[in-house]
Amino acid sequence: MHYRLATAADLPACFALLRSAGLTRHSTVVWDRLLPIWTAHLAADRYRPKAVTVWEEPQASGPPLLHAFGNSVFVSDDTYAWLRAGTEPYYSNRLHEAWLEGRHLPLDARAIARANAGSGLNVVVPAYVQRHHDLDHPDSRRLMSLGAAAWFFSHGGYNVRRILWEAYGAQEMNYLLAGGFRHLRSFAEVPDAAPEAQPHWCEIDRADHPLAAFNALNLWTLRPPAPCMGLPLSQQSVALLALQGDTDQRIAARLHISLDAVKQAWRGIVTAAAPFIPEARELPNGHLPHAVRGAERRRGVLEYLRQHMEELRPWPRSERGRSGRDAGQAVSR
Repeated sequence: MHYRLATAADLPACFALLRSAGLTRHSTVVWDRLLPIWTAHLAADRYRPKAVTVWEEPQASGPPLLHAFGNSVFVSDDTYAWLRAGTEPYYSNRLHEAWLEGRHLPLDARAIARANAGSGLNVVVPAYVQRHHDLDHPDSRRLMSLGAAAWFFSHGGYNVRRILWEAYGAQEMNYLLAGGFRHLRSFAEVPDAAPEAQPHWCEIDRADHPLAAFNALNLWTLRPPAPCMGLPLSQQSVALLALQGDTDQRIAARLHISLDAVKQAWRGIVTAAAPFIPEARELPNGHLPHAVRGAERRRGVLEYLRQHMEELRPWPRSERGRSGRDAGQAVSR
């Protein structure tokens, strides 16, 4: 079993899994439009991979088995407050209805960059579903072992301030509470919903928790340092997809760019990384030290980025590379 960022081709199976689970509830209008909404969300800001994740397992024959699907979105302070103040369960339905009306839309890359460099981002989870909702199921246990890594891959490096999540049933709610969430709201028993499907709202707010060593909350809402490399979105997306194991050919197909454009992006990434990775710096004669060449150089850059995910997140254009220039001067001295 492994996780990866979803593509548009994954969404029909994700939709089917969500519908068959019977946990969340949507109006007929939203169910009819949900798949196009997700598809449009993935297509928007094509250079910014979205936090839409699938967990799957290869099979001896046929397509991989989809074990779970989840997506999260960044929203404005007003949208977060509006959702949080709701008095009815299934906030995902309210959110999607608003999107269909052009209201309370997810933040675009520029708005994300501003909030990321400012007071922080609000995360809302409109959908998360597993093939087996019972957390004691063996497949659920395997999913849980990948959960932290998957969350960090999609959210690490972002300045996350608050997270709103609707859990279904006491078991899922208690799992979130044990991980640092707090109980925000439960609702009168929903008719025709089994006990394991009753909705509960859970939240993490960074303001409620001091920084603590090895605290699970640090994974959710630790404020990262400012990026130093100053990578534009086009280069961030290439590096992020490479971190999940995509080849240059797959990256080109996913971003709808040429293979030459991917290679050009890599040249820019390696150049930007040079002040921070000695092996990536060219010598005065234009050669690389220690016979470091293409693949080795790229591996070093990717390992650095894996430890510094803030370099792969949107940041205001005017602020890009400012810390990097300072760091570069320090290295040269």
